[in-house]
Amino acid sequence: MSATPDDQPRQGNERKAEPKGHLLTPAEALKSAIVPGTHGLRKGDSIRLAWWSNVGYWHGATKPTSGRVMSTFLGLAWWPVAPVLLIASPLLVHRPSVRYFFSEQHDASIAIRATAKGWTIGEHQSSKPGTGQGGRLRETMMPSLVRIADENQVTIYADAATPDLADRYIAGLPGLEDVGPALPRGRRLRRDPQPVDGTRTPGS
Repeated sequence: MSATPDDQPRQGNERKAEPKGHLLTPAEALKSAIVPGTHGLRKGDSIRLAWWSNVGYWHGATKPTSGRVMSTFLGLAWWPVAPVLLIASPLLVHRPSVRYFFSEQHDASIAIRATAKGWTIGEHQSSKPGTGQGGRLRETMMPSLVRIADENQVTIYADAATPDLADRYIAGLPGLEDVGPALPRGRRLRRDPQPVDGTRTPGS
């Protein structure tokens, strides 16, 4: 069977070692990262992700939090723009700076975008928000990604849709801090890279 545009190779559990003292750029580190227990995009995932975003908005609209009004607005606004969004989705998910990680069950995803400043972890998306799908994926992938980020001195940013999620993210990732509001909703989080054995810090 021929590969489809939405396909990405399945990720294994070994990563090619870089020469000691060599730091990859955030984009290089993200592209080469091997994260056990995850896989990449498959056929039809661009449409699936667009729909999951709407599911997530309406899940947020049911929560008694400060982001409830914004989640309701985004859920309502999704429908008028749905045709354009579904057409544009393949282009959005295949941006060179973004990489999607899916759970092995293919019921949750997390997108990470690389910039010159570091990695930005986007909102978690899942088929059934509130059932722990995103949390299980986060627990699976973050240890490997944090190790790679520290080895290459990459700063990690994240947007949490609600203050409650921000607290959970911070509790699950040592070094992550709340640095202010995120747009269009939620909290902005940041984790500075930690030194590891054999890692050369910038300027050294």
